Amino acid sequence: MTRFILTLTTTFWLASLAQAIAEESEPASRDNASSPNDVDSNIAPNPATDENSVNTATVAKSTETKASQTPKRFSESEIAKLIAELDSNVYTVREAATVQLAKIGRPALPYVAKAVESKELEVSVRTLGIIAGWYATDDKSMQDDIEDVIDQLLNSKDPSVVSRTSSFVGSHYRIREGRALKRIEELGGIVTYSTNTYINPVQPNMPRTGQYVSYILLGRQWKGGDEGVKYIKRLSQLPMIYLTSSARFSPISKVARDELVRALPMMKLQERGMACLGIGATPSAGGCQITIVKPGSAAHQGGLQQYDVITSFGGKEVPTFDRLIELIAEKDPGEKVKVKVRRGSIEVDAEVELGEWGRDSIPNPQGPIPRR
Repeated sequence: MTRFILTLTTTFWLASLAQAIAEESEPASRDNASSPNDVDSNIAPNPATDENSVNTATVAKSTETKASQTPKRFSESEIAKLIAELDSNVYTVREAATVQLAKIGRPALPYVAKAVESKELEVSVRTLGIIAGWYATDDKSMQDDIEDVIDQLLNSKDPSVVSRTSSFVGSHYRIREGRALKRIEELGGIVTYSTNTYINPVQPNMPRTGQYVSYILLGRQWKGGDEGVKYIKRLSQLPMIYLTSSARFSPISKVARDELVRALPMMKLQERGMACLGIGATPSAGGCQITIVKPGSAAHQGGLQQYDVITSFGGKEVPTFDRLIELIAEKDPGEKVKVKVRRGSIEVDAEVELGEWGRDSIPNPQGPIPRR
């Protein structure tokens, strides 16, 4: 029970601090009304046990984080002194240090990030609150650095730091998701969205209605290499990822692939060849039945139709959809392949010129979800 109250209060404190830092301004009357004139400076309120220990109106003054608004450059020793003051026995000193660190912004980030793992709870919670405040702003120059810091904190050896950071990430998932998806697309990943009611395997009791990520494809266009996998790891609700490769090409290494699987255990990962037929299918007696034919795909242009049952591909039998995937993986984009299908009671011979995953796979009809 004590741990629950501690976590709940800390989460409330982080949310209040982040909102205060993110606000552009506060009316002067509100500042005066919230002034801690009645606080004994010798009393040391603790944010983990006293939800009123953070004067959010005072912290709101720290919102002016642009370079032109920063009064001066702070040295490493000055920043270190401010971080030390976060554990002062004097409440007003802690408040002033919190405000000043928030004002400094990006130059203070490495030091503030390190202090989150402090053994002193007051320092840890305050510095995470400062990062939360920065995170809520639209300062794009800091976004990548802050996301990297959050990744580090989620892998901290201190379970309490991981717990507090996870709570923050959970309440800001949509922002984090949007930023990660933007970077994935910039690096050549293909993100496909769907609009529907979706049962997330990570949270099966919380159906999600609306637009969501259906899958991500990493293929020949992927320029992120193994380093770019960190953006995919941030998508804890990602249901599916496709990796397309050949004997001469793979978008990421096996090491990165295994790390991705460990980081997202509920995600389904499928490896495909570079070639693409452009269908969806389901098992059927004596072959696999086509359920979807993508317009303009190799299958569509070759005359394959919905409900056709593929019995042979390239002269080899197709007992299952998995076997068809294996046979397609043996081919190259642009290669022509003979296909036999059963259409009702008749057998039909067709020829398809295979497309390429990413270029000719099922597209994203809805477009991306809104992002900050």
